[in-house]
Amino acid sequence: MHPQYTPSIDYFAGYFDGEGCVLMRARMNGRDYRLEATIKSGCLPILELFHEQFGGSLVKLSRWTNKPLYEWRLGNLRECSLFFHSIHPFTIEKRPQIAAAIEWLEYRLALPVRGPRAAIDPSVGHRIAALIWELKRN
Repeated sequence: MHPQYTPSIDYFAGYFDGEGCVLMRARMNGRDYRLEATIKSGCLPILELFHEQFGGSLVKLSRWTNKPLYEWRLGNLRECSLFFHSIHPFTIEKRPQIAAAIEWLEYRLALPVRGPRAAIDPSVGHRIAALIWELKRN
Protein backbone atom coordinates (compact mmCIF):
# COMPACT_ATOMS: atom_id res chain seq x y z
CA MET A 1 0.00 0.00 0.00
CA HIS A 2 2.96 2.34 0.63
CA PRO A 3 5.60 1.10 -1.84
CA GLN A 4 7.37 4.44 -2.05
CA TYR A 5 7.97 4.78 1.69
CA THR A 6 8.88 2.38 4.45
CA PRO A 7 9.74 4.10 7.73
CA SER A 8 12.88 3.18 9.63
CA ILE A 9 12.70 0.92 12.67
CA ASP A 10 13.41 3.88 14.94
CA TYR A 11 10.28 5.60 13.55
CA PHE A 12 8.16 2.52 14.37
CA ALA A 13 9.77 2.36 17.82
CA GLY A 14 9.15 6.03 18.54
CA TYR A 15 5.55 5.85 17.42
CA PHE A 16 4.90 2.75 19.53
CA ASP A 17 6.74 4.30 22.48
CA GLY A 18 4.32 7.23 22.44
CA GLU A 19 1.06 5.69 21.21
CA GLY A 20 1.34 1.93 21.75
CA CYS A 21 0.41 -0.40 24.55
CA VAL A 22 1.98 -3.59 25.92
CA LEU A 23 -0.77 -5.85 27.28
CA MET A 24 -0.39 -9.10 29.16
CA ARG A 25 -3.34 -10.91 30.69
CA ALA A 26 -4.20 -14.39 31.90
CA ARG A 27 -5.97 -16.76 29.56
CA MET A 28 -9.17 -18.50 30.61
CA ASN A 29 -7.29 -21.60 31.80
CA GLY A 30 -5.44 -19.49 34.39
CA ARG A 31 -2.10 -21.16 33.58
CA ASP A 32 -1.03 -19.32 30.43
CA TYR A 33 -0.87 -15.63 29.56
CA ARG A 34 -1.50 -13.70 26.36
CA LEU A 35 0.87 -10.92 25.39
CA GLU A 36 -0.14 -8.26 22.86
CA ALA A 37 1.16 -5.08 21.30
CA THR A 38 -1.59 -2.63 20.32
CA ILE A 39 -1.96 0.87 18.93
CA LYS A 40 -5.26 2.75 18.65
CA SER A 41 -5.28 5.73 16.31
CA GLY A 42 -7.43 7.74 13.95
CA CYS A 43 -4.60 7.72 11.42
CA LEU A 44 -5.20 4.59 9.35
CA PRO A 45 -2.17 5.01 7.01
CA ILE A 46 0.28 4.78 9.92
CA LEU A 47 -1.39 1.67 11.31
CA GLU A 48 -1.33 0.16 7.81
CA LEU A 49 2.45 0.63 7.84
CA PHE A 50 2.67 -1.30 11.13
CA HIS A 51 0.43 -4.02 9.69
CA GLU A 52 2.52 -4.31 6.51
CA GLN A 53 5.82 -4.38 8.39
CA PHE A 54 4.98 -6.59 11.38
CA GLY A 55 1.71 -8.42 10.60
CA GLY A 56 -1.08 -8.73 13.14
CA SER A 57 -4.60 -7.45 12.63
CA LEU A 58 -6.04 -4.07 11.77
CA VAL A 59 -9.67 -3.27 12.61
CA LYS A 60 -11.98 -0.28 12.70
CA LEU A 61 -13.36 0.49 16.16
CA SER A 62 -16.54 2.35 15.30
CA ARG A 63 -18.43 2.03 18.56
CA TRP A 64 -16.34 4.27 20.82
CA THR A 65 -16.25 7.58 19.01
CA ASN A 66 -17.87 9.62 16.25
CA LYS A 67 -14.59 9.96 14.36
CA PRO A 68 -12.92 6.92 12.81
CA LEU A 69 -10.72 4.99 15.23
CA TYR A 70 -8.58 2.02 14.24
CA GLU A 71 -6.60 -0.56 16.16
CA TRP A 72 -3.50 -2.50 15.15
CA ARG A 73 -3.02 -5.60 17.30
CA LEU A 74 -0.18 -8.09 17.39
CA GLY A 75 -0.65 -11.26 19.46
CA ASN A 76 1.21 -14.09 17.77
CA LEU A 77 4.21 -15.11 19.91
CA ARG A 78 6.72 -15.09 17.06
CA GLU A 79 5.43 -11.84 15.56
CA CYS A 80 5.50 -10.17 18.99
CA SER A 81 9.02 -11.43 19.56
CA LEU A 82 10.26 -10.02 16.24
CA PHE A 83 8.48 -6.71 16.86
CA PHE A 84 9.64 -6.19 20.45
CA HIS A 85 13.23 -7.27 19.73
CA SER A 86 13.29 -4.88 16.74
CA ILE A 87 12.04 -1.78 18.53
CA HIS A 88 13.50 -2.34 22.02
CA PRO A 89 16.85 -0.56 21.42
CA PHE A 90 15.06 2.57 20.16
CA THR A 91 12.43 3.00 22.90
CA ILE A 92 12.56 5.11 26.03
CA GLU A 93 9.24 5.27 27.87
CA LYS A 94 8.09 1.69 27.24
CA ARG A 95 11.56 0.14 27.27
CA PRO A 96 11.10 -1.58 30.69
CA GLN A 97 7.68 -2.96 29.62
CA ILE A 98 9.15 -4.22 26.36
CA ALA A 99 12.07 -5.84 28.22
CA ALA A 100 9.57 -7.68 30.43
CA ALA A 101 7.58 -8.70 27.35
CA ILE A 102 10.75 -10.06 25.75
CA GLU A 103 11.47 -12.07 28.90
CA TRP A 104 8.01 -13.67 28.68
CA LEU A 105 8.34 -14.34 24.95
CA GLU A 106 11.71 -16.01 25.36
CA TYR A 107 10.28 -18.18 28.14
CA ARG A 108 7.18 -19.17 26.13
CA LEU A 109 8.99 -19.77 22.84
CA ALA A 110 11.42 -22.12 24.59
CA LEU A 111 8.54 -24.44 25.61
CA PRO A 112 7.44 -27.32 23.36
CA VAL A 113 5.02 -26.34 20.60
CA ARG A 114 3.13 -29.63 20.64
CA GLY A 115 1.70 -31.65 23.50
CA PRO A 116 0.31 -30.57 26.85
CA ARG A 117 1.26 -27.19 28.16
CA ALA A 118 1.95 -28.61 31.61
CA ALA A 119 5.46 -27.21 31.34
CA ILE A 120 4.11 -23.65 31.72
CA ASP A 121 4.84 -22.31 35.17
CA PRO A 122 1.95 -19.91 35.95
CA SER A 123 4.09 -18.06 38.48
CA VAL A 124 6.38 -16.84 35.67
CA GLY A 125 3.46 -15.35 33.75
CA HIS A 126 1.95 -13.89 36.90
CA ARG A 127 5.25 -12.22 37.87
CA ILE A 128 5.84 -10.70 34.43
CA ALA A 129 2.20 -9.59 34.00
CA ALA A 130 2.33 -7.89 37.43
CA LEU A 131 5.61 -6.21 36.48
CA ILE A 132 4.19 -4.85 33.20
CA TRP A 133 1.10 -3.60 35.07
CA GLU A 134 3.27 -1.87 37.69
CA LEU A 135 5.48 -0.29 35.02
CA LYS A 136 2.37 1.17 33.35
CA ARG A 137 1.40 2.88 36.60
CA ASN A 138 4.76 4.62 37.02
